Amino acid sequence: MPSPLRPQTTMAIEKLKHAAKAAHPRVKSIEVSLRYGNFT
Repeated sequence: MPSPLRPQTTMAIEKLKHAAKAAHPRVKSIEVSLRYGNFT
């Protein structure tokens, strides 16, 4: 799907989305260990 934005902007947004997707599981596991770490 062609974007109305400039290619550089689109690339930056895609990189950001990819980085966020890659970081999400890490953030989740940190949240879980912080939440349940006290009970171990």
